[in-house]
Amino acid sequence: MKLYQRLKERRGFTLMEIVLVLGIFSTSLLLVMNIFATSTNLQRRSIISQRLSGDARFTMETIARTVRSGTVDYDFYEGRTPYFSDDQAYNLSDPTYPLHVLAVNDQDGNRTIIRRKSLDPVNDKWGKLVQNGRLKVDDQIEICLETSICVKPDYSGNKNECNSDADCDEAGGESCKLSCEFWQSWSDITPESVRLTGGSQHLDEPYGLKFFIIPDVNPYWLIDPINGIYAADQQPIVRMNLVTRGTGASEDERKINYVQTSVGSRYYER
Repeated sequence: MKLYQRLKERRGFTLMEIVLVLGIFSTSLLLVMNIFATSTNLQRRSIISQRLSGDARFTMETIARTVRSGTVDYDFYEGRTPYFSDDQAYNLSDPTYPLHVLAVNDQDGNRTIIRRKSLDPVNDKWGKLVQNGRLKVDDQIEICLETSICVKPDYSGNKNECNSDADCDEAGGESCKLSCEFWQSWSDITPESVRLTGGSQHLDEPYGLKFFIIPDVNPYWLIDPINGIYAADQQPIVRMNLVTRGTGASEDERKINYVQTSVGSRYYER
């Protein structure tokens, strides 16, 4: 009887108290889950952003290393190479025309050419074809280490290095040509996760690759040998503007990255 009386007098939780506790617990759990989801989402965005920025910087550093170990090939831009006629040569002093071809000579005189890939590599005159007011260029950057090789017009042949046509099988239709004249000699250096912006394919985006060469005249050109005066008294510097966009499916993976740097050659001698 005493036990029954004690149990009867013991008070429990009311329905309202239980509902209130459950409500507080649910709200706290929801807040914790929301904070966790937000933190995870921010971390994922940060990882994606760092990866896209890293890929853009990797491309930029690949170009910068080429510039540091060589010198700007002014003859290339002034039309004193087999690639251009006089009317096709680039005008380095005209900032309105996007210079997306970079030619650099190493210390042995070997030329390396870096450019934005063309949409029409067979008929392309070094990226000067225009469509709808925009250059017909693709979304990648490509590089060519120039050599002279024995090839036929379709790039077939033994591809042995040569100095003249006499080194090639002329009877078989081979001749000694610069390898960079053929699109098969070019290699893509753009990571798959990013692409260049702008061009004829993306009219609403900023142009993705620009090179600015300073000075705009050849500083190695001695214009007055008596007084030792050169066309410019400045070590060549290449300023590069690179704009890439991610190629992923989500909006976070399609962010635009802007990278800019200026680099000079470690080799400078007159």
